[in-house]
Amino acid sequence: MLAFQANHPGSNPGDRIVCIRGGGRPVKRRRRAEAEAKMAQMIRLAVAAGDAPVAAAYAKVAWRMATRHRLRMPYQMRMMFCKKCKEFIPPGRGSRVRLGSAPRGVRVTCGYCGHTYRKVLGRGGRRAGERRGRI
Repeated sequence: MLAFQANHPGSNPGDRIVCIRGGGRPVKRRRRAEAEAKMAQMIRLAVAAGDAPVAAAYAKVAWRMATRHRLRMPYQMRMMFCKKCKEFIPPGRGSRVRLGSAPRGVRVTCGYCGHTYRKVLGRGGRRAGERRGRI
């Protein structure tokens, strides 16, 4: 059973409700770090899987892990999912990629729902707004 220190008339006015066990933040950080590692591993397995249903199952587990632990997927992982239907699109399979010339960029068309989205590139082949050394 947890013991709590509560604000009551006999306590100091600066006291807060504090759990004597030490709180849950270190545990939450550790679980989030473990979830990030497992999520990255699941995406690697999904990319390596030759069978489409197996890859989709791995990717779905990674997506659910990110939503359950309220994690933001890194950009490289996020781009492997369709922005409209949220279907996993492994690199080189399940999509059509075209290079644009006027606004320097890449257009990706989902093979499942047909949605087309653009990734605009800045100077030097980097995405627009991206600073040097980040990705």
